[in-house]
Amino acid sequence: MTPHDDRLTELLQRTSSVSHVDFARVAEAARSELALNRRTAPWLHQALLLVAMNVVFCAAAIAMMRASTDVQSIGIGHAMAAVVLFALTIFGAFAAVRPGGRAGRIAYIVVSAVMMAIIVVGGGPVTTGLGLTHPTCAAIELSLAVPSLAFSFVVLRRFAFQIDRTLVAGIASGAVSALSLHFFCAKDTWTHLLVFHIVPWMLIAILAVFGRKRMTSTSYAP
Repeated sequence: MTPHDDRLTELLQRTSSVSHVDFARVAEAARSELALNRRTAPWLHQALLLVAMNVVFCAAAIAMMRASTDVQSIGIGHAMAAVVLFALTIFGAFAAVRPGGRAGRIAYIVVSAVMMAIIVVGGGPVTTGLGLTHPTCAAIELSLAVPSLAFSFVVLRRFAFQIDRTLVAGIASGAVSALSLHFFCAKDTWTHLLVFHIVPWMLIAILAVFGRKRMTSTSYAP
């Protein structure tokens, strides 16, 4: 009997409500699973992979946008917002995959909400440029998030479903599309930024939760 078997037996015997037959069946199934000796990828590898894919998706989206749309002039405010969006993309990928870390994910969600508010407040009552049309911005932001969100689902299926974990992944995917759109829209009014940039971003995060909830998990790691 291996050390894993000893530990397994000890844990199962602590549950007095399990009958002898149930105990034997559960123990045998667990030992069979342990015998497979499956190796799981370290969470840091998965996080780095998600970060890399988000960067690739963002770069591809910017290249695609640049092929059909002119880059708008970038001031200090726009540059700072781009840095914040990029940081949310990177840290979101790590927070979504890191085992445990619930406090960190909650902090990420709060910081993201604050950053969204700052982006809106950073606008003004009158636009300083033409940019894209209102519906176009929303449609582009929603569509550009799809590749990142789809890949996030692949990674998140390796964990038990958790609303905060999935919400963080959705926010990070939304940040990818928001950053891609950021350089091509000069409409910086409060209403445009809120309705056609921030609301689609929030919708991406909400859709991530509903979509992931309906998927099966390949692992139930916390």
